[in-house]
Amino acid sequence: MWNEVIIKDWVHFYSTITELKSKEWIFRGQASSEWKITSSLFREIDRAKDLIHISGGDWGKKKNQYEEQLIRMFQSQSHLYLSINPDDHLDIIKIIQDGSNNEYVNNKLEWLSLMQHYGAPTRMIDWTFSPFIGLFFAVENARTEFALYSINLTHIISMNKKKFKKEELSKKLFLHVKTSGFFVYPFEPQISNERILKQQGLFIVPSSNYKTFDELLSEYNIKNGFNDQGEIVAYKFIFDKSLIVESIRNLRMMNITPDSLFPGIEGFSRTFKLHLYDSTSNLKRIY
Repeated sequence: MWNEVIIKDWVHFYSTITELKSKEWIFRGQASSEWKITSSLFREIDRAKDLIHISGGDWGKKKNQYEEQLIRMFQSQSHLYLSINPDDHLDIIKIIQDGSNNEYVNNKLEWLSLMQHYGAPTRMIDWTFSPFIGLFFAVENARTEFALYSINLTHIISMNKKKFKKEELSKKLFLHVKTSGFFVYPFEPQISNERILKQQGLFIVPSSNYKTFDELLSEYNIKNGFNDQGEIVAYKFIFDKSLIVESIRNLRMMNITPDSLFPGIEGFSRTFKLHLYDSTSNLKRIY
């Protein structure tokens, strides 16, 4: 599926990545090169299936029902929590629920992006337009060989247009068809938030809760990273464990750190674990 590139060092990575045209490519980092790309909903369902020993057939029928139930619960109850801790999303809730604004009424993608923001399991998969931000999310928790995936967004959009009309594409996302017509849907929320902006983020939305990202990409005529025209449209950059600390330090020099990517005290607090890679004298700085 992917064109695999073994990264030798930081210079090799930088020279390779800068050859890709900006905005045509999107990136996702993973802390282990062995992990498949899956949504949080896919992973949680798999985990629950193992823990409570529900048979595969029975659980398969419940995947989409479970997703629908989560969305309804969030729609009906989230205002109770957001009203206690007011933020910009209070306005989002009002817009989405406002019957006079048809653009957002019953828009599941906007709801799913809000759910994803607050940590609910959804079918959405986080990607970024920045290779360096993508790399940060790979190394932040890496302990072994890690990976940065890259997809040519232009190819995905072009193939989607050939297969579907725009209106059909969004409607088919929630038809729950399990046999054919699989695709992935790039989505940038019309109502953004500070985290998405800081992370230059977007979502890839799978049309199926039953398949991995690789299985869905097989619908796009990609073989070993190449499309039908012989162009590379899918990379998997693989980094050795020995490059973790070097990558963290180089990303910090580019101001790609938790406090630059996560708003508020969350980002501030997440920087502390990266200080472990400094000497105590560096921690002290000037005070």
